[in-house]
Amino acid sequence: MAGPIANFTISLGLDGSVKTQGAGVSAAIDEDTAPVSDAEKDKERLETSKASVPESAKSSADGKLIMAEEIAHGHITWKSMNLLLTGLAGQHPVIFTLILVGGLTIASMAYTLVPWWLGVWGAQYETHNPADVDVT
Repeated sequence: MAGPIANFTISLGLDGSVKTQGAGVSAAIDEDTAPVSDAEKDKERLETSKASVPESAKSSADGKLIMAEEIAHGHITWKSMNLLLTGLAGQHPVIFTLILVGGLTIASMAYTLVPWWLGVWGAQYETHNPADVDVT
């Protein structure tokens, strides 16, 4: 692909060493046939992928392929949820649930109280002498 515009090419081996280097792509292809076989494989894959376009695909006026959306509906069984919760909680699911709910509650309260506390602290500069306000 880059052959027409490449001024200098380097062919690397699998270990990262330089196998060939030269002024044209033809020099690299002459000494190493792997790029040729890779290009042929890519062409075959492209042809097979073009042939395997699903029947449900429709071609629109601008040439794009549009396929009907596939929606899968499902549910999680209690057995799967029990496996997850047992893996998280181990032999103490009640303690785990209490710690989880308590931690989420404390985190929510902290997120709510931080802006409130900054407002209280900032308001002290309006009512007190700035030197009297405790920075910490």
